[in-house]
Amino acid sequence: IEGSPPEGSFRHAASGITYRMKGRSVAFAGQTRHLEFFVGSGHAGQSYLTRQDGFLFLAPVTWYSGRNTWDVSPGHEDAKVSNWSRPVEPNCLFCHATRAQPIHGTQNRYADPPFVEGGIGCERCHGPGSAHVE
Repeated sequence: IEGSPPEGSFRHAASGITYRMKGRSVAFAGQTRHLEFFVGSGHAGQSYLTRQDGFLFLAPVTWYSGRNTWDVSPGHEDAKVSNWSRPVEPNCLFCHATRAQPIHGTQNRYADPPFVEGGIGCERCHGPGSAHVE
């Protein structure tokens, strides 16, 4: 993540957990986790990923820029506990990130670094920049 996501907090209704974001960290229920990567262009929002031993996991917190607020990440709405072990699979990143580097034969393990560039770049939807220049 270049820079830091906005500071803020929200209470997740299903679990009753309050998440507090400051810099690249999330504090909740006496714990702190680091937000290492993001997915999404930021136009609608950005979801954040954590990494453990080369495996990527979706954090339960997302910044929704269209609403200018933090809230629970997609797929975490009904969770009764704070889930930091939801695997980020390559087929998810195909649409939500650019140039991910999955390690084939694994569910959610990636090369170091896992992304060649952050967020969603132009080439994700429009193809190689070299074709545009030509």
